[in-house]
Amino acid sequence: MDFTIFGVELTATQASDDYTNLTQIASDVERVGALPWLWTKDGDNIVDNCDDSTRDNWAVAGGVPGSLPSETEIRGNRNQTWFNANATIVSLLSLDFVPAVDKDIFIDLSGTADVALACGDANEQTTVTTSAVSLKASLNATHNALEIYQGKEVYGFVRLKDAGSNLSIATVVNRSGTSLISDYKSITTLTSYLFYRALPVNVPRLPPIAAETDTQGISFTIYAKRSSGSAAVNADYFCLLARPLIYLGPEDTASFNSFLYSSRYPMAKVAYSADNLSYDELLFTGDILELEPERYNVLISFVGDPGAGASLSATLTYTIRITPRYALL
Repeated sequence: MDFTIFGVELTATQASDDYTNLTQIASDVERVGALPWLWTKDGDNIVDNCDDSTRDNWAVAGGVPGSLPSETEIRGNRNQTWFNANATIVSLLSLDFVPAVDKDIFIDLSGTADVALACGDANEQTTVTTSAVSLKASLNATHNALEIYQGKEVYGFVRLKDAGSNLSIATVVNRSGTSLISDYKSITTLTSYLFYRALPVNVPRLPPIAAETDTQGISFTIYAKRSSGSAAVNADYFCLLARPLIYLGPEDTASFNSFLYSSRYPMAKVAYSADNLSYDELLFTGDILELEPERYNVLISFVGDPGAGASLSATLTYTIRITPRYALL
């Protein structure tokens, strides 16, 4: 099967030649072309704002034609207005396998029940003092996490509430007893959940033979400490996002909720009309996101601004358009 679109009308001879070529490829049991597809948990192009037994904050796109990263346009429709959720964060992982997101990327913490308020209806409580401590007591290293993050700059994201004050957090990546720890970032906390982004660390790339034969993998967590005092921190989840990553917002428009991102310029716009025909510039920072051929393109997102809320009821609906690119051989 194939999904090639030509920019000009083919002549009868060209169409016949193309059919002949494709027939030979198919008879040799080779793939004729690529069929673009987008996977979400419920098959409706909608992702949630956390990852637990009933929600996923990630989608997978594949079947990208071409031999170079494609020009990519993402239209996102959020169920919350920009006024109520001032930012959207999207990270892209282009991999040759589909990751176990709930083990390799997103860690839903548990141990203390918090029904309807926490992702998975639970959080993990940790007493935080002036000494650094992991917000997850038991860490599980995976080889796939090494494959995902090696050679990349990564940011730790965490949703937590704090019974105290003077809290700082850091991104931590562990490998066989060695920890890569970012600088600590001071955050303002509340006794209700807020969403935070820690500072980044760079994960070294192993030599190919070492990566292929690795049996240790890596794990990740969020460290926390206080400048003074002691109190309980209840962490709902943490997630490790790698670049390329984009941050859209904030935007104070109360009535609209969609955005249009284009890798061609790159830029992002917010819709100012119900029919999505009128746009204005939206604050855009970060990298260029372009879907890659011959890869599973995993899009991981959060609707919410670091330092503010990230509602568990928030959703994001994707519409993705690509223009394939081909290398000159």
